[in-house]
Amino acid sequence: MDSIIVYANKAAGRIFGYAEGELLGRPATTLNPNNEPEERVRTALAQTGSWTGELPQVRKDGSVFDAAASLFVVRDDKGRPH
Repeated sequence: MDSIIVYANKAAGRIFGYAEGELLGRPATTLNPNNEPEERVRTALAQTGSWTGELPQVRKDGSVFDAAASLFVVRDDKGRPH
């Protein structure tokens, strides 16, 4: 499942160091220093369609920090992951 950022509020842009709208359409791995979600996150998204917890994240300048995250699978009108 390819994860694409479809929404990021102004605060997320400030925290991660991106201009407003700059994150939209980028792969979610842009914000993850390991370039992939942890297995527990993938499993929860596949089973329930959502996950909430803390993940290591990376700012545009490369600095890493832990952040609370809420992830959701976005589905199309036929229920397929988007």
